[in-house]
Amino acid sequence: MAERFVDVIYAEDIRVEKTGQISLIGVFHGAITLHQFPHIFPKFHCWVRIRTTKDDPFHKIKLVVSDGSEIVNEVGLSEEIIASQMQTVREAERSGVDEPTIELALQVALSPLTCNSPGIIYVGIETERETLLCSPLRMQLATNSSR
Repeated sequence: MAERFVDVIYAEDIRVEKTGQISLIGVFHGAITLHQFPHIFPKFHCWVRIRTTKDDPFHKIKLVVSDGSEIVNEVGLSEEIIASQMQTVREAERSGVDEPTIELALQVALSPLTCNSPGIIYVGIETERETLLCSPLRMQLATNSSR
């Protein structure tokens, strides 16, 4: 069976430029150190890429964002979007290109996002047969070095 893969970039903002380029603003990596809880992020976005092979296309995709104790957001992709993954493969084959990989990119806005206590934010993708988890983003309390 083919390997499936998902990854995420957490950022303050994601913009689609007039040229079609994607701009990620204020990228978070690994952990965010905050001075107090609760903390409200006025803007918080996730850029998620899901990959599989053309021999193992997705039949169901639901994106779930959790803070470790509850679901913050969930989005199920429509049948049309899921079916479009094979359209890209067929177009590549018609032009003589063997495109073995299917990739879907999703932008999820969680704005505003309230973090009530230290913990994690993570993204999972539920498919027809598995749950694929992305790397989490830790929310941690700053320590006072003068103590």
